[in-house]
Amino acid sequence: MESTAGNADWTAYEREKKKLQGLPPEEYEAALKELARRMGI
Repeated sequence: MESTAGNADWTAYEREKKKLQGLPPEEYEAALKELARRMGI
């Protein structure tokens, strides 16, 4: 069962992910992994 905090984190993650979409593929992958790690996803 998901908590509301988890949902808020996921929304923030999706928003950050959109900002990264202009990056070259290899940078995008690395940035996504770093973002997920920072947010604990």
